[in-house]
Amino acid sequence: MQTIIASLRHHRLTKETRRLLGMTGAINSQDADISNHLLRLYREELIGAEQYIYIETKLLLNRFCLAAERLFPARDVSMGVYFYDAPAKRLWSGGGPNVPPGYTEYANGLSAIPDIVLGDTPVYVNGVLPIDDVDSSEHVVALNHRRELLRSGISSFCAVPLTHEGNIIGHANLYSHRPKVWSPHEIMLIKHQARGIESKLLQAKARFIQAAAVM
Repeated sequence: MQTIIASLRHHRLTKETRRLLGMTGAINSQDADISNHLLRLYREELIGAEQYIYIETKLLLNRFCLAAERLFPARDVSMGVYFYDAPAKRLWSGGGPNVPPGYTEYANGLSAIPDIVLGDTPVYVNGVLPIDDVDSSEHVVALNHRRELLRSGISSFCAVPLTHEGNIIGHANLYSHRPKVWSPHEIMLIKHQARGIESKLLQAKARFIQAAAVM
């Protein structure tokens, strides 16, 4: 199942995904939409409801990330989306097909406690957090994660909170491999892009986190 999830970068049937789905007997070679195959697997009780929601949410978030990345003409920005698990104070990586795999692995299930400065939520879900140069920044978040960011080739990032009607969902992170000044216009682009899916994310969040914690 993890191999199937890992192959969803462009949300079409790759050769490997086609082979894996073919093993279930649930594949229709004329249908290239992975979502249809996942729904079929769920209906035939080959995957559970939590797995289905987890993978479908991954698909939604990967599409969101790819669409957001296309807003940057230089194609020098990648994006990841993270759900904030408030009771456990952890982050769960929801999507980000172009985020360096090492950093995705590092951030998935990561404790957010070191990033809580005031109150009980990390600073990147309380407001926009632009870090123009990870290597020289003295911000607590940059200091906490500098080693892994630089190791993954990430030199700057900008965190944008995701909320819906006062409910905290998590945040989106924009990443660049070079130091970068994040403009207010770029931040507004991401905020505008997010408004279209935030209600869907809020609906899926709890069940996604429940599934992610055991997968």
